[in-house]
Amino acid sequence: MPANVPSTLVKYIKDIETSGSAEDKAKLGHMIWFSCEGENPADIENMGKITYYPYPGVADFYFPYKNQRGYLSPAVFVNFENPKSKKFL
Repeated sequence: MPANVPSTLVKYIKDIETSGSAEDKAKLGHMIWFSCEGENPADIENMGKITYYPYPGVADFYFPYKNQRGYLSPAVFVNFENPKSKKFL
């Protein structure tokens, strides 16, 4: 993995490697992973814990997009569990 991969994503992947289901382990090498880290220090400090559903990534079979008939776009839902509000910079 690249050096700048967030530690939360590294932990998520390692947890699947060690204790994930066989189905989840089979997906590991076929995912495009991502994370939301915030753009500036205030974002990072105030966004709180984030949970991704179903995974923090999408399967690689969605790419490349070639305007195929019947193509279904991937979807990932993000839950900001405890963001801090009303922060003025």
